[in-house]
Amino acid sequence: MYFWLCFIALLSLSQGLRFAPLGIPPALVMVLVYGAMTLVAFALLRSRLEYVFTPPPLAEHHETLDWSWRKTFILTVAAGIALWSFPLLFGAIFGQLSLRSMTFDGLLHALTIQILLVGFSEELFFREAGLSGWSQRPLAGLALVTLAFFIFHLHLGLVQASIAAGAGLVFGCLRVAGVSVIGIALLHGLTNVLFSRAISLGLSADAILAYTAYFLFASVMLSAIILRRHARIQRHL
Repeated sequence: MYFWLCFIALLSLSQGLRFAPLGIPPALVMVLVYGAMTLVAFALLRSRLEYVFTPPPLAEHHETLDWSWRKTFILTVAAGIALWSFPLLFGAIFGQLSLRSMTFDGLLHALTIQILLVGFSEELFFREAGLSGWSQRPLAGLALVTLAFFIFHLHLGLVQASIAAGAGLVFGCLRVAGVSVIGIALLHGLTNVLFSRAISLGLSADAILAYTAYFLFASVMLSAIILRRHARIQRHL
């Protein structure tokens, strides 16, 4: 309940700052929205905040999702390769893949913003605070949190919000499967920079809708593989 009240408040703040005639620069809007999101996530997690940085003990697994550094490394790398292969494959077949021109300073700035501000804030709020109360019913939690993630990104348009939801579903499944939110934030930020600043898929307007449907389908399939692997491991424990 508290998560959803906070989500509505953050969504209202985001929409108000972006679309109200206040003349606030977009960069400042981003800082304000994601700064508020981080603080709200800290407040929701409270005593469980330490488990963002250290794996929780067994006694806490009913309140928060478990994770380990080993799973974080293995699954983040594997899922990252799979997730990045989806757009690269589609762009190679139906578009014109190309590298965007970026300076080293520009790349470093983009990585800092997307990993530390956007990635960490969204993962801490949606995948950590949002999923923590659903450790006994992770599928229901995943569906609801992915819906919230989709709604939060609707200001970017239906296509971008749908792609964000597909990636968000994968990130959520990684969290359920035992990946640290820190690892997911890193993957989240790198993905954003890679496909918004570093690589152009070169898709035509007609191909974008097909790509969106393809990416959603591929994300659901990858999510199912992650959850199936996690369930199989849990049965053997």
